[in-house]
Amino acid sequence: MRTIKTTATFTTITTFAAGAIAMLAVMSRGAIAQAGTGLIPSVYVGGAVPAGNNSTNDIKPGFTLGAAMDVGPSKTVFMRAEASYTRFGNGDEGSESNDLSGRINAVIAGHNAHLEFTPYAVGGIGVYHVRRRIPNVDYVYGVANAATASADVIYASASSDGTSSSNKFGWNAGAGVEIPGGALASRLEVRYHRVAATDGGYQYLAITWALQFGHR
Repeated sequence: MRTIKTTATFTTITTFAAGAIAMLAVMSRGAIAQAGTGLIPSVYVGGAVPAGNNSTNDIKPGFTLGAAMDVGPSKTVFMRAEASYTRFGNGDEGSESNDLSGRINAVIAGHNAHLEFTPYAVGGIGVYHVRRRIPNVDYVYGVANAATASADVIYASASSDGTSSSNKFGWNAGAGVEIPGGALASRLEVRYHRVAATDGGYQYLAITWALQFGHR
């Protein structure tokens, strides 16, 4: 049986991401979200619901939080760079699952003078550092017997604590609405995330509310 151990210092990465999110949260909207600069920061938080293989494994709904920066002067098409941390609740078997990710997304907004809000579509690609812990060695991503799993599937061995991690490319797509509020704005959004993996993928839905320091 093959053992894959964590090769990155996950605590350090998580601490760095949390610091970046906190820094964005206290940035002055007057210093960054100025008209014409095209730079608009935001922070967001919400729920994460397992999907696909994740929903059939021993994984419970959890939370997600992150920070983003809109780039580009256009009101209808612009880029959104973001970083987020997502963690799912512990399952009945004691399994854990979380990821730290960074993405570059394209946003297409549908501005309309007759609407009090702005609907938009968002999607893009990124890198996800996925970490899982499955203490029961006979439980491999929903496979009842480890001997039947593909050699490429990341799983725990009897000699380890069942923790594995990997860096994978993934994509996300969704839709939301931006609600203006003077110098500040907010966003409500639903997004689907899928990370490439030979075992069928790491998938979830993120439902978030964002506080945006400026609006277009």
